[in-house]
Amino acid sequence: MYIYESTVVGDIVSQRAEIDSAVTGNIATSGLLILRKSAVIKGNITASSLSVEENALLEGQVIVSRSKPTTPTPTSTPTPSTPTQE
Repeated sequence: MYIYESTVVGDIVSQRAEIDSAVTGNIATSGLLILRKSAVIKGNITASSLSVEENALLEGQVIVSRSKPTTPTPTSTPTPSTPTQE
């Protein structure tokens, strides 16, 4: 999976991924994950192999393991507020 010049809001599950875009959500790959220098990731990463170029940004936890990655935990979605009566 190649994600270029995009904005992704949601989780990504793939065998392999190459990202140079903004992703808000968790990423899980069973193979190589490549974060290019313009990648901005806000979420957790689980991969069997990881390559990060200088200047890529990551805000989250990283697990690199040869075992099969689990499906990422969905990112939290805001709960609509209930109007109060006065």
